[in-house]
Amino acid sequence: MQTESSRTGQCLECYNFSMLTKIILETLQTKCDWDPKSPLLVGVSGGADSIALLHALKRIGANVFVGHFNHLLRATATRDAEFVKALCRQWELPFAIAEVEVSELAKAWGSGIEEAARRARYGFLFALARARNVQAVVTAHHADDQVETVLMHFLRGSGLDGLAGMPFRGVLRSFDEHLPILRPLLGVRKAEILSYCVEQGLDYMEDETNQQNDAFRNRLRNQLFPLLETYNPNLTGTLLRNAQALQADQTLLQNLEQLAFDDCLESLRSDAAQLNRAKFLNLEKPLQARVLRHALKLIAPDLRDFSYDLLQSALEAIETGQTYLPLSDGMGLWCIGDQLQIMPAGHGPILTTFPQLTSDFAETWEAQKPMKLADGWVLHREVIERARYDSLSDALKQDPLHAWLSELDPDQALVVRSPSKGDRFAPLGMSAGRQKLSDFFINEKIPQPARPRWPLVTEGDSIVWVVGLRVGHAFRVNDDAAPVLHLWVERPAN
Repeated sequence: MQTESSRTGQCLECYNFSMLTKIILETLQTKCDWDPKSPLLVGVSGGADSIALLHALKRIGANVFVGHFNHLLRATATRDAEFVKALCRQWELPFAIAEVEVSELAKAWGSGIEEAARRARYGFLFALARARNVQAVVTAHHADDQVETVLMHFLRGSGLDGLAGMPFRGVLRSFDEHLPILRPLLGVRKAEILSYCVEQGLDYMEDETNQQNDAFRNRLRNQLFPLLETYNPNLTGTLLRNAQALQADQTLLQNLEQLAFDDCLESLRSDAAQLNRAKFLNLEKPLQARVLRHALKLIAPDLRDFSYDLLQSALEAIETGQTYLPLSDGMGLWCIGDQLQIMPAGHGPILTTFPQLTSDFAETWEAQKPMKLADGWVLHREVIERARYDSLSDALKQDPLHAWLSELDPDQALVVRSPSKGDRFAPLGMSAGRQKLSDFFINEKIPQPARPRWPLVTEGDSIVWVVGLRVGHAFRVNDDAAPVLHLWVERPAN
């Protein structure tokens, strides 16, 4: 006798499935890249949508594990959890149930109830999915949910990505970088789901809060959408077709976006992305916007509605070289030299591309020892004979990471310190007078955050070398045959 689990690889006409079940099976096979041999974790709330989905998956013989999350936001929430538990036992399906006071989480996270509920629910489902080693998380989002999502994103001005809606198969990077989420009901209307429940004699729980208009999505569903349908009775079909068309365009744009991001990227860590600002500015404006969003999503996966106006402000700040711009959802943008840095707001910029002291200090530099600076930079010194110096290339002599000095005893005690208010010096080439160190930093386009701990090599009250930038004019190599003091700063290895 053929089992239901053996049917999934055969023609749909070979067995008597309802239309909804056939749609789900075909969608899993053609749009979700489903592997029938690997288990699925199904999020089941107890409502009509998730019960219909679970029933259909059971009919086609899918290997499922059920996850139910109780937000404890309604008086009937525990009733729903008990219903799901009893149903899973009746259908002999493995399950797990969790409950959390989402209202308390919202206060702790400083977010709205809806966002906290989503974050907690998906956090539970994906953690459970990893623990059960399933191939994907499956949810019961349907066509009506899709059009509500598209319309909601349109009203919030979220751009092309938002208007494309939810994909049948996607990744929620804020919860898992690799484990996909499948939505096999996205092409099915709510009315069809309810008809299926009647046809199959399925009981389900009603969420009474769906009729309350305090939440944005509920107001859109109960008030705005019926009004819009008086202008276009086929509004749902129109929005679904537009979303599908945009998803095809989105795939192409995402490929271009990834290539551009990879080209601009200099370094990436869990809390910061560093991009090459010159390469970024060389991109077309729309691609700049996508690359910036891409970087923000990698650092802050929970970032939701990054508005058009805020995006334009960010692009303008990058173009003008504005040092810092706070962004939404606790993120910030730094322009540091030719580097663009995206990181959480309140974090100072990453200054690893500049020589920096570990703190504000003054320390005597012993001639025999290198001096370690912050982030792997190291100061070195040596004395070389004049003949050797004369044999060196002009490129090395003019390299700002090297200082070639006379008028100093080779064993002279030098001090390495941070800048002080009122510091002045005569940079190489200024034969008369002195310049404020602060003005010199401005002329050299040194970002303000990098100046307070920029290392200075000094002798007495005189600045011998602004490390990595310029030697003091008075200490330049002269014409006599005396040995030359060579100082240099070594960059950290990549």
